[in-house]
Amino acid sequence: MAIMEQPSSTISSAGMRGLNGWRQVLSPGQVSSILVVVRGFGLSFYGDTDGPDNARLYAPDLAARVRAVGGGPR
Repeated sequence: MAIMEQPSSTISSAGMRGLNGWRQVLSPGQVSSILVVVRGFGLSFYGDTDGPDNARLYAPDLAARVRAVGGGPR
């Protein structure tokens, strides 16, 4: 279990720290491009904030919205 306490090689090599470490690595344009793709999969709970929008993440219709764009079991 000690391995679970070590940061992943991706995080340590990118130098990201904490929940908002990605802000130090990604430009606003990169964030916008990523969000276009993420939203294309129906994942509207991610934005340019440090964490997900929990109201959207735990919304009862999330699974239906993801299925509508072709994700998940049919």
